[in-house]
Amino acid sequence: MKCQLNDFSIDSDWGGSVNKSVLHICSGYAQQRLYPQLFAAIHDVGIPQSVYVPVRNLSELKVPGPPRAEINYNVRHILRPFHRLLFRTKVHRVKHDLLKIENPKDFKLTHAHFLYSDGAVALRLFEQSGTPFIAAVRNTDLNVFMRLRPDLKWLMHRIVRSARALVFLSPAYRDQFLDRLPPLLASSISARCVVIPNGLDSEWFNPLIPRSDSPGNTCIRVLYAGDFSRNKNVLRLIEAIDGLQKIQPFSLTLVGGGGEGSAVVDAVYNSGQFPWLTVLDRINNPLRLRNIYREHDVFAMPSFHETFGLVYIEALSQGLPVVYSKGQGIDGYFPSGTIVEAIDPSSADSIACGILAAAYRIDTKREACISAAQGFSWPKVAVKYRELYESVY
Repeated sequence: MKCQLNDFSIDSDWGGSVNKSVLHICSGYAQQRLYPQLFAAIHDVGIPQSVYVPVRNLSELKVPGPPRAEINYNVRHILRPFHRLLFRTKVHRVKHDLLKIENPKDFKLTHAHFLYSDGAVALRLFEQSGTPFIAAVRNTDLNVFMRLRPDLKWLMHRIVRSARALVFLSPAYRDQFLDRLPPLLASSISARCVVIPNGLDSEWFNPLIPRSDSPGNTCIRVLYAGDFSRNKNVLRLIEAIDGLQKIQPFSLTLVGGGGEGSAVVDAVYNSGQFPWLTVLDRINNPLRLRNIYREHDVFAMPSFHETFGLVYIEALSQGLPVVYSKGQGIDGYFPSGTIVEAIDPSSADSIACGILAAAYRIDTKREACISAAQGFSWPKVAVKYRELYESVY
C-alpha cells in the first residue's frame, strides 16, 4: 500500500505495528529546538516513533516543542550533575530506567543521537535484546569525548563496530572522525558513514519579505548570528572587517550574545572605536530574523569548531553567500568559490579575503544561494532518514 505526501510517496509498511517503529535516545533534546522538528518530519513520512530523553534538572522536563501528539515522549529526570564525570554510571542508570518503560524488542531500530552518551546505551540494548541501532556523531563526540576521554576509546570503538550506520551532519565531520580512528577500523566502517544535514523550517522558504537592496550602495553589509563564545571567533571577525575598510566601506552586524566572550565583544562595541559595528540582542522571531538577513549582503561565521551551523543555511535561503571555516560546518556541501567561501579561522586576513571574494559575487549568486538552501528542507531531510532506516534494518 502506498500513500502520497507532498512530492514523494511513502510505503506504509512501517505503520500498524509496535514492532515496526524507531526508538530515539536523545540526551540533547532539551537543549536543541531542532529535535521536535526532526521527529515531526520523520512522523510525516510515515514512521512511528518513541523518544526517550534523560535530563539532569527540572527545567529540562519541559520539552522544547510543541511536541507532536502522535509521538510518544518519555522525558525522565534521572541524571544528576555528578553523572557528567561518572560516564559508566550514567549509561547504566539510563539503560536501567529506559528498560522500565520500553521493551527494545518492540522496536525495529534504535537511533542514538550522540555517539558516546546515547550510543553506549544503544549498544547495551543491542547486546541484550538484539535491536539494531544507528548513532549520530556530534561536535561533543568529536571535540570533547574523543579529546578529553581517551579512557572511553575502547567503548567508542565497540559502538562504531556494532552500529548499522553512523550519521554525520557534514562531510567535513565524517572525514575528521574517520581520520582519528585506527586505519583498519576506519576502513571497515567507512561504507556505513552517512551524511544527513539538519533541516530548515518551511517559513524560511516563504518569500514574503522583499530584499532591501539599495542601488548604488557601496557599503558591503556583513552579518553574524550566534553566541559570542571564543569558539565563534567574533573578535577576529571584527578585526577582519576593520582591515577591509581600506578597500571600501564595510559594515558588520552581530546578532546574538552570551558565551564567555560576550563581555569582551560588548566592551569593543561600547568603545566607539568601530562606528561601522552594530550589536543586536538575540532575535527569536523568525520573521524579524529573516528581515535582518535580507538587509545584509554576506554572512560570516568563522568558528573554530562547528558541527553544522544551521545559520549558514538560513543565510543562503535569504540570498546571502556564506563565509565559513575550512573543515567545519557546511564544508563539503558546496564548492568553495561559488556560493560559499572557506577560510582559515586563525587568520583575520583569510577571513577578510573570504568576505571580499563573496561580496564580489553577490549580484550573480543570490538565486543560486536560495536554490541551494531548498535541499535542506525538513521534508527532504526526513526522506533521507526514512531511506537510511529502511536500508539498515
